[in-house]
Amino acid sequence: KKIDRENKRDDEFKELIIESSVRELLIVLYRYKNSAAYPKSRHKNTMTEKAAHFIVENYQNNISLEDISRYVHLSPEYFSKKFKQDTGVGFREYLVKIRLQHAARLLLTTTMSVTDIAFSCGFNSSNYFSNTFTKVMGMPPAKYRSLKAEI
Repeated sequence: KKIDRENKRDDEFKELIIESSVRELLIVLYRYKNSAAYPKSRHKNTMTEKAAHFIVENYQNNISLEDISRYVHLSPEYFSKKFKQDTGVGFREYLVKIRLQHAARLLLTTTMSVTDIAFSCGFNSSNYFSNTFTKVMGMPPAKYRSLKAEI
């Protein structure tokens, strides 16, 4: 939101503040990734890590709770409870998060249409993708893509 507000300004500091905000965001993400709160660093060689790896490798497919629980040889109920306990988020939320991360990368690195990106990242509806992306990222996919040109 801060970057969006700055982008609407028309002064000589606009680009400097946007660049600084992006750098700050990258540092915060780096710190989080290297902290104890980051699920992967806490759960090596566990069912949760195995499930997370499966999700990352297959996010573009139609993955169900039953599919992933079968993969890790647990009942869907127990897997769901354990996954949320270990990661702090539910299976579906984690899957959507991974899909959105890949979609954001594609928006910035390709010229694929938003609809093509949605389907290639495992979303069954471009409207659901756009609404979810906007909710999580604070802006629609097309606007997110335009940030690349501005930064």
